[in-house]
Amino acid sequence: MSYKSKISQSTVGVPQGSMLGPILFVVFMNDINSECLTPNFLLTEYADDTNLLVGGKTIPKLVGNSTTLFTSAERCR
Repeated sequence: MSYKSKISQSTVGVPQGSMLGPILFVVFMNDINSECLTPNFLLTEYADDTNLLVGGKTIPKLVGNSTTLFTSAERCR
């Protein structure tokens, strides 16, 4: 069993350790925050960790809300 990850180049996201990193992070997170301003979504943040929680009163509603959230997240890529 191997516990090592493969090294790969990241092509998305905010560059780590750059001078623009904090500004780009805020701009990126602002897009996510504006997409998640509905009663069905809860966004929690601490430092650079983010959790998106989805709710729905029925299973079909939960599936629909999840699909909406994933579609919104794809636009933020």
